[in-house]
Amino acid sequence: MGFALGTTYEKEKGPWKYGYVVWLGVDPAYQGLQLGSRLYQEMERRMREQGVRMVLMDTAASNTGAIDFFKKMGFGKPTKQVWMSKVLWDQGPKKGKRTSPFRRERTNLEIQPPPGR
Repeated sequence: MGFALGTTYEKEKGPWKYGYVVWLGVDPAYQGLQLGSRLYQEMERRMREQGVRMVLMDTAASNTGAIDFFKKMGFGKPTKQVWMSKVLWDQGPKKGKRTSPFRRERTNLEIQPPPGR
């Protein structure tokens, strides 16, 4: 139905511990049931227990659903930020052929809907 993934970190000479929301998602069939809010609130509760003083998140500027959601969760001051990436490729078995360093593995999970759904 949904998932949340977050982490915490501290800067070497900084006085604060930070939380970072890596991913948060709810299956569209279950949106509108406050699952995302409950997942986020549990993540924040755990971060508070670990001494986190500030939580950060990022999303594409075009993802207005996520922006609206996180505003409802108390996030503010959205800023434009530059994200850069670099893809690292391994040489494949044939010279010149590039293969992704990531392999996808599929796992079939059966999730039962809550009663009355």
